[in-house]
Amino acid sequence: MKLVNKPSDVPRGPHFALLLYTTQSVPKLGDEYPGYGSVVGEETVESFYHYVTKDEEKLKKMVLKLESEKCYEDKKPYIVLSVADVVNVELQVGVKIYKK
Repeated sequence: MKLVNKPSDVPRGPHFALLLYTTQSVPKLGDEYPGYGSVVGEETVESFYHYVTKDEEKLKKMVLKLESEKCYEDKKPYIVLSVADVVNVELQVGVKIYKK
């Protein structure tokens, strides 16, 4: 399966997506001297990895790999989606002036 790093990595048309949820520890910056990057500890941030494929067999292999993690603590939650297509979004901005 392909790890999505940018929108162009997502295939057009029907495909499978796997979202693998994780947590990461990142430095927590202090408020006392903003802009100086003084680290006062760590905080946990929730995030996920987005994988895609059009091949059902590759999806099955990935799920089996995730389910066979050696230790329960190493297992990360995930969700599998069947995606029909990617939609295009067009933004239109307009101004209307009304006379009284």
